[in-house]
Amino acid sequence: MFYNPAKMPDLSSINRGLRVLVVEDDEVYADILRSLLDDDKRIASIQLAKNGQDAIEALRSESWPDLVLSDLSMPRLDGFEFLLRLRQEERRRKEQESEVFQAPAEDEWEPVTPAVALTSSDTAIDFSKVLESGGTSFATKPRNVADLRILMRSIVRAVIWSEPLPLVISVDAIREKRNEAEAAKTVI
Repeated sequence: MFYNPAKMPDLSSINRGLRVLVVEDDEVYADILRSLLDDDKRIASIQLAKNGQDAIEALRSESWPDLVLSDLSMPRLDGFEFLLRLRQEERRRKEQESEVFQAPAEDEWEPVTPAVALTSSDTAIDFSKVLESGGTSFATKPRNVADLRILMRSIVRAVIWSEPLPLVISVDAIREKRNEAEAAKTVI
């Protein structure tokens, strides 16, 4: 199950701005994320949920997000289970939206909403479990605000421009790509 930008929701969100759902139990980290996202004029709304259960309730009562950022280790309903339920809810909504919707086989279902798992861990076990749960990308939480800003801007830019998100997003890779682009500009 991979994120497919061709299957993105109608991104007239470039005009209205992205709706972002942040699922994070650490209040300090959630406030930092909110602050960084608030500073980005491409973001129309940010909804915070303290755990996966609160996030599922938000999905059912609020407008559907264009981007989901979720911690993995949370009380009540962890990030892995939340991602599974996110995809179930997304599929249920799709079925309700269209009377002619032909539900594809379970193994053919492709998610529409990018869901990035943010975690302090960077183990291969967590990475593969994120993908199995329905996450589209995996990113290790940066240890400082400057790196977190780089990460958030890169993710938001990719979603707005319907660019595929890498399966693993790292600040080092983003910096390397920027440096290569800058070097290419200066080469004659």
